[in-house]
Amino acid sequence: MSNEEQKKHDQSEAPGVVDLSAEADLDPQSIYAEIDQDGNDGAAKDAAEAGGVDVVPRAEYEALHEKYLRTLADLDNMRKRMLREKLDMQKFGHEQVVRELLPVLDNLERAVAAAPPDAEGELRQFIDGVQMIIEQFVQALERHGVKGIDALGATFNPEVHEALSEQPSEEHPPGTVLHQMEKGYHLHDRLLRPARVVVSRRTPESD
Repeated sequence: MSNEEQKKHDQSEAPGVVDLSAEADLDPQSIYAEIDQDGNDGAAKDAAEAGGVDVVPRAEYEALHEKYLRTLADLDNMRKRMLREKLDMQKFGHEQVVRELLPVLDNLERAVAAAPPDAEGELRQFIDGVQMIIEQFVQALERHGVKGIDALGATFNPEVHEALSEQPSEEHPPGTVLHQMEKGYHLHDRLLRPARVVVSRRTPESD
């Protein structure tokens, strides 16, 4: 019997030992498969190390694999969080600027509302010019996701309305917005400013 045949014969007779002659085809998973099949962890590990293959004990391998999965999950959560923060910056990054511009729009609207309704001549032209500025102002805000809240005549909603006072009313159900003292606004889906309103309540006679 030749040396090569003797070597193969010895390996076939050795129980629980993994054949590492084809080292390039081996990996820790295949070795663990041999371990499960033969039930001889020590022999497989010794054989793998003798052939130059690093084998991690099963318990350590499972711990490393679990750590790997947790790391992947953490990276995915971080990626999602960064994407969400980027989107929020695009949607709400100009929030403070808009807040400071709203009082300017309020004053322009108050100026038009205080003008005499029967104004004529140059005064009428001036009022109409201011009204055009207001419309341009509102359109510019809408292009950036700012929308007004239509509160007048609506049922009071504490999520978007702020009640400044109550007023008895026989014509409206209790909780109806009678007057809008200051218009409210949304920035996309976020409340930028609540509408400040006067709300109806029951009259003493109806109680």
